[in-house]
Parts: sequence; C-alpha cells; structure tokens
Amino acid sequence: MTPTGVTAFCDRARALVDAAPPRTRAETQRWLVEPLLTTLGWETDTTACVRDGPLPGRDSESEREHRLEYRFSVEGIPALFVAVEAFDTGLEDGRERRLSAAMAATGVDRAIYTDGRTIRLLAGADGTDRFTTSLESLEEATSNLEFVSRPHLERRLGHHSRALARRRLAVERAAIEATITETLTVRTGTAYRGELERASRRFLDEVLDTFGGDGQRERERFETAPAETDGPTREATTPARADSSEPTTPARADSSEPTSSVATSESDTRARTSETASEDGRAPGRGTGEGETASTDSSVRDSSGEGGKDGDSSGEGGKDGDGEYVVRFFNERGSIGAVGHATSAGALVSATEYLFERGLSGVRLPWAPEDGHTVLHTEAVRADGTPMDEPATLENGTILETGGTPAQHRARLEALVERAGLRAMFTGDWPD
Repeated sequence: MTPTGVTAFCDRARALVDAAPPRTRAETQRWLVEPLLTTLGWETDTTACVRDGPLPGRDSESEREHRLEYRFSVEGIPALFVAVEAFDTGLEDGRERRLSAAMAATGVDRAIYTDGRTIRLLAGADGTDRFTTSLESLEEATSNLEFVSRPHLERRLGHHSRALARRRLAVERAAIEATITETLTVRTGTAYRGELERASRRFLDEVLDTFGGDGQRERERFETAPAETDGPTREATTPARADSSEPTTPARADSSEPTSSVATSESDTRARTSETASEDGRAPGRGTGEGETASTDSSVRDSSGEGGKDGDSSGEGGKDGDGEYVVRFFNERGSIGAVGHATSAGALVSATEYLFERGLSGVRLPWAPEDGHTVLHTEAVRADGTPMDEPATLENGTILETGGTPAQHRARLEALVERAGLRAMFTGDWPD
C-alpha cells in the first residue's frame, strides 16, 4: 500500500459517488469496499478470504448483524474482519459491539467497519482502539490504514506463536465443536447429544486455555484523527509507527469500559472464590474480571429477595440459600470472571447482569432463545402477552424471567451466554 495508491482510490471513489452513489450493500461492497481492500493489498477472490460468513464466536446465524462480509487470513492465520453497511446509512452501535465481541472471542485484533462513506478501523484484543475517518479525508489517514494492510499484517503475523495457533482455533471454534460432537454422537447415539455438546465445549475451553499463556502482547495504536470523527471513538495517545515491522508497545489508554484478564488456573479461581464465600458463609459472588477476585453482589445475596426463588423450592422465598450455583465465564483468552449464588434463580439474575456488561447490551427486546419463550423484555410479560413467571428487574431496567427449575435456569443462562459471544462453565449444584 502506498500514498499514491490511496490517492488514486479516493479519486475514483469520489468520482463514482458524485456520479451515482451505491444504492445497496452489495453495490457498496463491489464499488467502494472491495477497491479499498485491493488498495490495502487484500484479494477477495482467493481462499484467504471468507465472504459472507458467520461472525466468529457464534454459531452460524442468518441475521445480517451476526455475519461478516469478509474475513481475511495470512498463511492460514485469521488477520482481519470487515463488516459493511449500505452506503451512507451510518454505522450501527449494536453491530460494532458484536464485531468487538468477536475480536475478543477470537484474538483477531484488526477490523474495518464501513458504509463506504465512513470508515472505522478497530484494533486491540477487543477492538477498543478506534480510528474513524471518511472517504473525503481518507488520504490523510494513510499511516493508520497501514495497520490494516496486508503487507503490515504479513510482517506482524509472520512468526509462530501459541497465541496465533489459538487464534486459528478460536475463529473455527463452532465448526470444531460441531465436528467433535458429531463424531462422538455417531459412537454413542443421539440420546446423549446434549451431554456431548457440553463436553465438547468444555474440552475446547481447556484447549484454548492451554494456548493462551503467551504470544503477542504488543499493541499498536492509531494516530489521533486528523479530521472530524463520526460517533464515539477512543483515540490513541501515542503515535503509531507505520514504517516499522516492530510495533510499538504504549500503555493502554484509560477506559471506563470493563476490562478482562486471564485467570491463571481453575484451582486459583476456586481458591479465590472460596475465600470470599467463607467470609460470609455464602456462595461466591461476582468476579471483577481483573484477577478474578470474587465478591458477593448485594442484589442477589439474600436468597429471599427478588430473583432468589428456585422453581423446585417451596415457600415464598424458596430454599434458605443452602445451594451453590457458580457460573464461570470465558472469552478467547480464558476465564474472565465468575458469579455465584445460593440459589439458581439468584445466580441467573447475577450472571445476566454480568453478561449485560460483557456483550449482551446490544440484544433486541423482547428476546427469547430458539424454541423457547421470552426471557428478557422491557415489561413483565412475554412476547405473546402472557405474564412472566417471577419477573426480576435488572439494574438497566430490563425485565428477566426467573421462574422455573435449576435445569431451566441453566438452559436460560446457556442461551444468554451464547448470545453474548462468551462461553461458560457451570459448577456446584447445577444439574447436568
């Protein structure tokens, strides 16, 4: 990629837009996005490009917001995500959050999100470093475009590391899980498919944890935008070095958004959560993510409070908090936190609050898992108008249905975790 090449692309693209702007997403891709990608060194008609595929970190879905227009690899290593909207329609906050979640779930730390007129570049393990420019100002952003160019990423990904091996596994996780489950199901029969799916998920969690101990920790940052930006961005405080194959490693910019860290091991997490639990005699509470030091959430600590009744309990308040329902959450780097409660309904409430902080915020209400009734809504009724069973109001005002048995609570949580783009491990008194 050269400044001359960027200028030539801009001249052609502006002339095209002035004469006849693209009318659809497909035209935007063909007339503007693909020529830009070519300028950056990417080819869309090779096996290194997956077109219109599922957003990694999720199962295959038909909804447009859960898909990617392009996914590029370098020597088999996933390198760049590209999401596209129709020309001049604007970038959607919800889709950008899902794109960032996919970056966090896979370790792919470069993405482009554009509608042809606005071009947003995302970098970092979870896409928190953003640079926004426009077609009119693109020539002034050449140094930042370098970070998403093929030559730059070829240099950056040209060495072997466990982190890059992990990235390949994470991007193809859904297909790998399905293959393992199908192979085992052939041997055991379909009656055990649900158990085998959960076992395959846990196995891949362990495999990804194994490859998550080292690798590329370097961070490159975009230069401060020279032109007006469109929408909220987190701009860099340290200039990027586009002329070197050795990336700079400035400290991460401050952010009010929650961060995550890698738990060192299952035993360490259990030790930390057990220490907290022993202080007040209750199940471990919500982990902070940073070091996974657990604490008990006061909103669900009392099992007689709202959201604390299990469907298999008797009495107004359910059981006396004599259980232990723990949910541990994982992203692509390993464990990022845990919640726990003495009742499964309380754990459902606390875990859902946690998920709204970690990728569930873009969900459309009312929301229900496939083949299930409404779980989240803006009011205490299901989509069909029937009242929810034991609705609980979350901190953001969303209504969560908490009625049912521990098995139903677990199934509900599994669906919510999947929708948030994370993975979970259930320990304690949860039923299989």
